[in-house]
Amino acid sequence: MYTYFKSKEELFIAIVEEEQRIALGIYSENYEGSDTDRLYDMIFKACLSENPLYPEIHNPLWLEIMAESSRNETLRQYFIYSDIVLREGIHKFLVHGMQTGEFRGDLELNEVTMVIFAMIDGLMGRKAINPAFVIEKDIPGFKKLLKAMLS
Repeated sequence: MYTYFKSKEELFIAIVEEEQRIALGIYSENYEGSDTDRLYDMIFKACLSENPLYPEIHNPLWLEIMAESSRNETLRQYFIYSDIVLREGIHKFLVHGMQTGEFRGDLELNEVTMVIFAMIDGLMGRKAINPAFVIEKDIPGFKKLLKAMLS
């Protein structure tokens, strides 16, 4: 590890940047379904299912990075910046849904994206603690709850 990174901090920063790159790539993919389906499939399901972009170790490692970010100011700043960039991507999905009438027109985008990210973080924590967790099996009504929150 130290051949490529001078410290654990540098390694974690590289992981945060790679996570951001992967997520932005997913956000930019063409999608034919509804905006609710897009949020569910491209964000929640992608982070929680077996996905080549997110290996099995992803969720426990991401929790460790979040914990380290709470103690390390430099890493915290990278994490916050990445969080802002990724939430801006979610804004685009929400705005599109508002424009098409699928989502309420009065959504407070900053609040909604923060809630969506809190749900992602919580569900990733659930998956890290219980690798057998499968969103479709364990929370079969999740997509309906997401739609109800946005409609």
